[in-house]
Amino acid sequence: MKSLYHLRVPSKHILKEYSKDCYYHIYNRGVEKRNIFLEPADYNVFIYNIRRYLEPGFKLIKRHPITNERMFVEPNHVIGQISLLSFCLMPNHFHFLIKLHNETGITSFMRKVCSNYTVYFNDKYDRVGSLFQGSFKGVRIISEEQFIHLSRYIHLNPKEILKGMDLCSYKHSSFYYICKDIQVEWLDLDLLLGDRKRLDYVDFVKASVSKDCNYGKEETIRNLLLE
Repeated sequence: MKSLYHLRVPSKHILKEYSKDCYYHIYNRGVEKRNIFLEPADYNVFIYNIRRYLEPGFKLIKRHPITNERMFVEPNHVIGQISLLSFCLMPNHFHFLIKLHNETGITSFMRKVCSNYTVYFNDKYDRVGSLFQGSFKGVRIISEEQFIHLSRYIHLNPKEILKGMDLCSYKHSSFYYICKDIQVEWLDLDLLLGDRKRLDYVDFVKASVSKDCNYGKEETIRNLLLE
């Protein structure tokens, strides 16, 4: 009989069951908690990969194998399978708030984005092996209260590294797009904001910074957060 000491216990949120038209907090961090973004260009490449699979009309530029002429190719996107409502990229982890429209949409999207980014990162920094800490984690949001506070928590993530700078200045987050009123087709800000006005939502998030209310980690979302 094997010792219980050797039995592998699944990580929190590693066992995922997805339901159509539900909302999910999706996240992961670097293996051994290492940084996965080392310079601004890395963040930009990760966002490029998000656009690659979610932006309508997005085209890849490739070379014809025989003529070497440039070709515009549509990627194997997941448009219509998920909606990305908010995101935040941090030095060693990332967060997504996603609405699922197709049961396999999240898995397909995450595999494409993370696999492409790992190839880029390993090639750039001359490394091999996994970049992320196992499979991505996912947990279902079950109430409107959780939805509201989780989106705030995601957007508050850069607070510490900004060291007092305006949260709106952090470009690697959907909060930047909300603050600057930037509309992009791959990010569904209308679904995130609902009936709330953009400036009211910005004030809602920023009020949490000034009051230092523990990053929005209310009891309502405690089970949705990083391990």
